[in-house]
Amino acid sequence: MLLRLLCTVLSMKTAEQFCVGEHVTAQASGGHLILDLSSEGEEECPG
Repeated sequence: MLLRLLCTVLSMKTAEQFCVGEHVTAQASGGHLILDLSSEGEEECPG
């Protein structure tokens, strides 16, 4: 899942505290912060 947030909402410094290996990454793009959240496996949501 990708989340695009304004840098005024979440700073790169704060986001980096939550980066866990390849599962959570953050990068700046213009005035936005892009968070990439991923998990291993392909579990389906119950529904």
